[in-house]
Amino acid sequence: MSIKLAILKSGEQIISDIKEMLSPEQKVIGYLLKKPYTVWEDDTEEVEVLLEESEENIDQNNVDVVMTKWIRLAKSDEIMIPVDWVITIVDPIDTLIEMYNSTFKENDSMPNSERPGSNIDLQG
Repeated sequence: MSIKLAILKSGEQIISDIKEMLSPEQKVIGYLLKKPYTVWEDDTEEVEVLLEESEENIDQNNVDVVMTKWIRLAKSDEIMIPVDWVITIVDPIDTLIEMYNSTFKENDSMPNSERPGSNIDLQG
């Protein structure tokens, strides 16, 4: 399994088991995403804190992360996307991979529901 974080043209950040799809000439033509989840930072509280406190008091090493199934109404948990829709693919930080993996262990019985968020340490 190769858990990666893809940034799409739309700006979405997708965490998934990502595999390259190759043409007969071995050229990458797209990606197969297994169990893709949208990931975003919930910075609504941070904005309020910035207005009330000085920057010195804000912990810059933590961020609230929210994760939801990417296409919640899809029947399959495998989705193909064309190569030209992907801006970049990177290795996610370890705590994000742990959050992604624990999502399936804890919530597999919940049908297409929004997964809980978490506060993760950006240094890990």
